[in-house]
Amino acid sequence: MFPAFRVGEDYPPDYFRTLLTVYRFSTVGSADHVVVLDEGEVVATGTHEELLETSEYYRRLASTIAEPAPT
Repeated sequence: MFPAFRVGEDYPPDYFRTLLTVYRFSTVGSADHVVVLDEGEVVATGTHEELLETSEYYRRLASTIAEPAPT
């Protein structure tokens, strides 16, 4: 069992980070920071909007991963 802890008392509020791997590409738009990996190597970082502007690799991912419209 893990010991109890209190955020703000035992750890500062910004101590924890979440790593999220997404199934739906649309989820990426709500992330604070995106790290793009290609074969285990970091190829770009930033927000969704920043990556669309600065990363050709990310733009290709975004354009090839078309999600079906909800029915």
